[in-house]
Amino acid sequence: MNGSAFVAGQELFCYSHSHQRWMPARAEAIHSDGRVTAKYHRTQETKDVPLAQQAELLHAAPPGEKIQLKMTTTWQKEFKGQSDFSGNEIHDDGLLDVGNECTLDTFCKLYGKLDIMMSVNGQESWKAMVMGGQSFDCKVCGRQTLKELGFKTGDEVNLVYCR
Repeated sequence: MNGSAFVAGQELFCYSHSHQRWMPARAEAIHSDGRVTAKYHRTQETKDVPLAQQAELLHAAPPGEKIQLKMTTTWQKEFKGQSDFSGNEIHDDGLLDVGNECTLDTFCKLYGKLDIMMSVNGQESWKAMVMGGQSFDCKVCGRQTLKELGFKTGDEVNLVYCR
């Protein structure tokens, strides 16, 4: 036994320092020293994660029937200072496979770029999911699964960050 909790071929999430987010990946190899070679789905890059860092950098993929969502991320922001600016940054994140038993909290944490709640410059930030014109506040329905909330393959989802 190599000490790793992961097995080759297992779907997982690996934290990418360069992308500053959790990214879907697959365990390509488990080495005799317990190190996991993870291959990111989107970029096809690989990352070796030593046994001592796996609790911090790897998570098993959420359970449930796999559904595919078309993802975008919107950052709503206001800047005050020498020049006032308010606006949105919208990023196309492409297609995303996720287990439908994943809770909204877990989904936001794994697929987003911030924790569920955090302070930015002393102000509270929050996340919401928008699907088919319906909004899901992560603070309110975070413990519900994507299946319970009616998410299904083909849905277009926008993860919104407000500051």
